[in-house]
Amino acid sequence: MALVSDSQHRLRLALENRDFLDEDCKHSFTLEQGERFWIDAQPLILARGYQLRPRYRPDWIPSWTLNTNFHQQYEDGLTFDLNYLVLDAKRISDGEKVVLKRVSTRGKELAILKYLNRPSVRADPRNRTIPLLDVIHLPHTPWSLIIMPYCREFNYPPFHCGNEFLESMSQFLEGLQFMHEHNIAHFDIAPQNMVMEESRVIPDGSHFFNPRTHTGFYGLFSWKDRCSVGPVGYYYIDFGLSLYFPNGKDTALHFGTLRTFPAIPELSQTVGYNPFKVDVFQLGLTMQKLIDTYPDLEDFRPVCQSMTAPDPGDRPTPAGALQHLRSIAAGVAPATLSAQIWEKDTGFLKKASRLVLGGYRRLSVDEGENFWRQSQPFLLALGYQLRPRYRPDWIPSWTLKTNYWGEYEDGLTFAINDSVLDATRMQDGKKVVLKRVPTKGEELKMITYLTTPSLRSDLRNRTIPVLDIIHLLNTSLSLIVMPYCRVFNYPPFHCSNEFIEAMTQFLDGLQFMHQHNISHYDIAPQNMVMDESRVVPNGSHFFRPRTHTGFHGLFTWNNRCAVSPVDYYYIDFGLSLYFRDGKDTALYLGTLRTFPTIPELSDTVPYNPFKVDIFQLGLTMEKLIDAYPDLENFRPVSQSMTAPVPGDRPTPADALSHLRSIAAGIPPAKLSAQIWERDTGIGKKVSRFFFGGYRRDYHR
Repeated sequence: MALVSDSQHRLRLALENRDFLDEDCKHSFTLEQGERFWIDAQPLILARGYQLRPRYRPDWIPSWTLNTNFHQQYEDGLTFDLNYLVLDAKRISDGEKVVLKRVSTRGKELAILKYLNRPSVRADPRNRTIPLLDVIHLPHTPWSLIIMPYCREFNYPPFHCGNEFLESMSQFLEGLQFMHEHNIAHFDIAPQNMVMEESRVIPDGSHFFNPRTHTGFYGLFSWKDRCSVGPVGYYYIDFGLSLYFPNGKDTALHFGTLRTFPAIPELSQTVGYNPFKVDVFQLGLTMQKLIDTYPDLEDFRPVCQSMTAPDPGDRPTPAGALQHLRSIAAGVAPATLSAQIWEKDTGFLKKASRLVLGGYRRLSVDEGENFWRQSQPFLLALGYQLRPRYRPDWIPSWTLKTNYWGEYEDGLTFAINDSVLDATRMQDGKKVVLKRVPTKGEELKMITYLTTPSLRSDLRNRTIPVLDIIHLLNTSLSLIVMPYCRVFNYPPFHCSNEFIEAMTQFLDGLQFMHQHNISHYDIAPQNMVMDESRVVPNGSHFFRPRTHTGFHGLFTWNNRCAVSPVDYYYIDFGLSLYFRDGKDTALYLGTLRTFPTIPELSDTVPYNPFKVDIFQLGLTMEKLIDAYPDLENFRPVSQSMTAPVPGDRPTPADALSHLRSIAAGIPPAKLSAQIWERDTGIGKKVSRFFFGGYRRDYHR
């Protein structure tokens, strides 16, 4: 008991002493670099009557300190995505939420906003530019903070009816007409710079960092239809690119392109154009996207077509476009304009959720998953069961519940690659992985050959075993069934012996493939796996392999050296090459986008791909040595494998001999001693020592 008490006491001291927490722990215990501006400015902001959220106060201590929960389960664990210039706050005098934006004190954005908010200019009801509530000049800096009302993206929640679309477009066209009358071109009109008041539409409010949630955490996000709570105000924001022409809009000329608007035909660095016509085109593009999204708005397409005419002279003025919009609306029956409209391809479950619950969660299967749902009956007949999400009769666990879909296992899905999925082999309950490949493709031929009994019996064969091959009827596709494995380099290595064992197996495996005239040609950490059954006895989730169940929390493992042997394998033979005449005379042409540092790759000068394999595996070894300082003794092996001249690189057998000779010169006690990744801080060391794992992967 005393030992437990002492360890807990040491843990508490380590975590409470924030001076010991280094850069390694910054995502869990300290601010991101871009956030420091706000914590430095907080005292002045507070003195002016605005309170930032707890995370941005100088005395902030994270809510999750000493808890085992994932940091993003706490409101003060939520942070910026990319843009550190804008942050929300609360106005202390009345509790209203506001938005603060950092701008240059002498820049044109602040000057334009000040002009647009002069009392005489603000009084015009067509002024749909964001109101400027306050300006805070930051002393001894070139910055000021502009204070604006808290608003949200104008096109979400979805429109309920045609009248809501008409009201928003009317206000934006009026606002554009107003700016143009004051000789101001916005020059960056896009959905992200068009907002609406949310107070009536979303009475429960939204979170600044997750605006499609109420509190920052996913769950039921509900709203009221705009037409039922009107009027709703719409505004333009972000005048960082805006232009002022004192001589008027008709003679205005500008030069320059816009990376985010490649479709605007007249933009040029050398030929002058009228930026006011560009504004019309930009707003027309936004209208076009809405009409593409809502089929019931098709009647209004002529308006956006005229606004996006290729010839700037053929585009209407904002007033002309507004008149066109209203004339079309006048010809549509009032009942049609007030009828429910839906986004294209809105399914039954989303409609039911909106009608019954008044909002959305995520309810439908992604498009790329349909293949697996359609294949499941056939797979089941052959003895493989997919998880509930991929069964034809699947009903989401969260249907008609208020929890976030990500709180349910069947809410987890693919990130990018939907050609690979896990399953359970029903005869023994083992987890397997299924990969979709062309039946007549080279990958299936290659892996079938490597799995023939005579080759499989060779202990050096470190290519992934094939458990089954399923040909899908009436298709050109097959499924390869393989053991369930995980990335070879996580969990972290415990000692040098683990690194040596992994590299030994991979070099053995490469020697084996080369002896059979096969070049893998895509050796990289993502294509190198290990059997996890002994190392991670609690298993891992296919979509979130650094978790046990798919949900963040403590992820534990056994050291490999304590449960050896651990098997390592190469996977993914989609780029692999077979040379009937042998490896020594093999020549190939082509480059690899993912390997820009391999010097010989060329579309015109042939090279030997077997030498490329050596370089690729050497790169992987080099990354591990860079990551673990205690592996530095082995760098000569990776250096020889990545020699610039292919002829100077060793064979796999020679590289393995080199590795073993270095290991033989190191005391056994040192090879079995604990090693740590570079810059591993006390927080991670304490977590691994006391908990047997990590609560969060800091280096994704």
